[in-house]
Amino acid sequence: MGPDDMVKYFILSLSMLGISSVCSSCIKTLSDDFSQLEPSSIWFVCHRDENSFSFGKVPGEARTAMTATVRPRVGIQAFAPAATHSGCRDADGNYEPDGRNERAELWEEDSVWLPLGTDIWYRFDMYVDDSVVPGADRTVIGQWKQTSGPLDASPVLAQRFTNRTFTITIEQDNDRPGRNPADAQCRILVATEASSSDEIGHGGEHDVLAPPSSVPEKSTVLSIGHASDSIRYDPIRGFSKAVDCTIDDISITTFHPLPEVFGTWTTMVYHVRFLPDHNGLVEVWANGKAIARAAGRIGFRPTTPRSRQYFKFGPYRNHASYETTSRLAHYIRSTRREDVDPQGLLTPTMAAKDARRDRGVERLPKPLRRREMQDTIR
Repeated sequence: MGPDDMVKYFILSLSMLGISSVCSSCIKTLSDDFSQLEPSSIWFVCHRDENSFSFGKVPGEARTAMTATVRPRVGIQAFAPAATHSGCRDADGNYEPDGRNERAELWEEDSVWLPLGTDIWYRFDMYVDDSVVPGADRTVIGQWKQTSGPLDASPVLAQRFTNRTFTITIEQDNDRPGRNPADAQCRILVATEASSSDEIGHGGEHDVLAPPSSVPEKSTVLSIGHASDSIRYDPIRGFSKAVDCTIDDISITTFHPLPEVFGTWTTMVYHVRFLPDHNGLVEVWANGKAIARAAGRIGFRPTTPRSRQYFKFGPYRNHASYETTSRLAHYIRSTRREDVDPQGLLTPTMAAKDARRDRGVERLPKPLRRREMQDTIR
């Protein structure tokens, strides 16, 4: 199957999934250096009692950035009318606290959300302070969400810092035969730090939670849209302790471990295409090094022509006793690689000869032969 045939197959797959083909030239490149003292029109700021935001020059540095700080929540407010963005304050100052979550997030504004399946590049610099402790509970800083699929599904792609370890995960529907019907999602480890013993490519199955009003205050479950820390999936003890829910429809190739990020700036580049068939793609670079490539079934069913995807950044965590600050700088989103990496220094080619032999797996989706997969990700 040649490149032209692959394009036809890709468009046909989109149509069968209910996703309209995306006009790449119609998508405007977004960029923000956060030099202004107010957020630009491409962002929605999720204000809550426990967070604060600032924009502009970073104290003691030449760069400018968005700074988001989350503090421990004090008490649980009475439920208020739901805001337009769940868990964030609306124009009247109301919001509905979601379980035991704490967050300080900047979301892409609704008007710039992309059709699901868009082939798109992201580049940003991030800073995560040194506050996250070993043994820390669920902590996400940087995630991509899908608007269709299971109600309040987990992020399709997420940067996780649980247990003070930087990891990257993707999600898919849990199609493992014989699974617990409640465990509808499968979270797959794509990349981690060199010191981690977790198995790249291992999938932990988990459930979609009930509304927080039905969850006891001292429950160990997380929030709407995230897995419970149950015996089926425990991010602190490791992915490899859970039942593997992958079914050979995902290919993961690793090149380098993720860098240690706490207390320093890190440059991240992502190339993504979220599709819950066999044409999904996630490629990751950090500080100019190729990290990992995942290809295959990425995202959730069902999808419709109205399905969208969007990015948000900032601490999102279970209740913790300490304050955490993160920063976002030099954000670019484009359909073109050269816009996020004009000098070609941040996204070196992911060559098969450079794949790591000591960690990870490479599993090809059954419907695609190796030659076809190379055409797909070229």
